[in-house]
Amino acid sequence: MSTARELIYDAMTAVGILGQGDVAPSAADAQVALRKLQRMLDSWSVDNLMVYSTTQEVITFVAGDPSYTTANLSTASRPVDLEAAFVRWNSVDYPLRRITRQEYADIEDKTTEGIPCVVWYEPKMTAGEFLFWPTPNVTASMAAHFNVRRVLAASLTLDTAFSLPPGYEKAITDNLALELAAGGFGAQVSQSLHDSAMNAKAILKRQNFVVPILSTPFDGRAESDIYA
Repeated sequence: MSTARELIYDAMTAVGILGQGDVAPSAADAQVALRKLQRMLDSWSVDNLMVYSTTQEVITFVAGDPSYTTANLSTASRPVDLEAAFVRWNSVDYPLRRITRQEYADIEDKTTEGIPCVVWYEPKMTAGEFLFWPTPNVTASMAAHFNVRRVLAASLTLDTAFSLPPGYEKAITDNLALELAAGGFGAQVSQSLHDSAMNAKAILKRQNFVVPILSTPFDGRAESDIYA
């Protein structure tokens, strides 16, 4: 497990901002590097191929209430985005499809009650909003389950500790070195370091790539049936 301070030190050493005998960067330089690390991780978090973690969150329904926010999630915090979702009721899982704002607007009777089958998610700041349809009609053991994408670290300090899966520490350190070199520290990036950073990031992209499951609106009836 490494801290942000250690990642910054290694990145500065890799690009020559610090020498091997230097104990630590100055307090001011460390804070600049910390901000660059935060921004880099923020940019990675919105790239589907650079996701660090996907966690499952739960919203427990209140009968007659179709509207919830990310404050109602089990961690009570706003995720980067939603992925797979379903509704669980009495140990049975029902599909829950995410729809667009327009699709939700096109629903004529939004007061219909039942087991929700669609949800519109509006990723507002600071709390995203969920609108379910049909409106949940029971609460006993009925809840929506979401796989959500989370940022690697929402707010960093120099002593923030990272527990990283294989490959991430190298990718973060090498790419942070590139960010620091380009950010006014007057360092030169070697071709080998540049190639190492790009390769480490490419490995994570290949590792995190999810093959999409394609679907068709047709239900399998004979192709000759034009009404299908």
